Amino acid sequence: MHRGTKADPRGGIPVRAALSGMAALIATGCAGPPPPPAPPPAPPAAHPNIVLISLDTFRADRMSCYGYDRLTTPRVDSLVAEGALFEAFYSASDFTLPSHASLFTGRYPSVHGVTQNEHALCDAIPVLAEHLAERGYRTVGFYDNDFLSPAYGFGRGFARYDRFSDSRTLRELWETLPDLISASDETPSRLHRLGPLPRR
Repeated sequence: MHRGTKADPRGGIPVRAALSGMAALIATGCAGPPPPPAPPPAPPAAHPNIVLISLDTFRADRMSCYGYDRLTTPRVDSLVAEGALFEAFYSASDFTLPSHASLFTGRYPSVHGVTQNEHALCDAIPVLAEHLAERGYRTVGFYDNDFLSPAYGFGRGFARYDRFSDSRTLRELWETLPDLISASDETPSRLHRLGPLPRR
């Protein structure tokens, strides 16, 4: 046994050697071999259209697709009829900025750091539009809430990210949206079914 090394009373590895081994593991990140490289992205033709609509402070129990007794959301209901309806969905926060930061990063507020209205997303944390753009999507975004502006980091990854603020602009946006999100001339059927102007 080397001088200065404390022996394990059970006859195992000397404590100093064990600590050295642990330090080596920690220094290398304890990760073992690096993970295999990610597969190349699928060609754009294989990508389905993705439309994310965020209705800030909107109550699920006032939507007819969630059982409300009045027909309040017929166009959303038509999407639900052809897609998936999540019956339990929990927000990561109770106000706009951190909850949307979690929606766009897939991380809790304690991880992405946006916990107050004066915080912005860190550039080192990728957002959804960046992931989609890397995989061949043509990304466009429109917002009408100051907390979703590029100043807070939400514009990253979008080829176009603009603010709309009145019904005329919203109507123009809706009528041209299929052309903005698709490189082809085919109008996505679900967008067409929503009608000329989005209404709950």
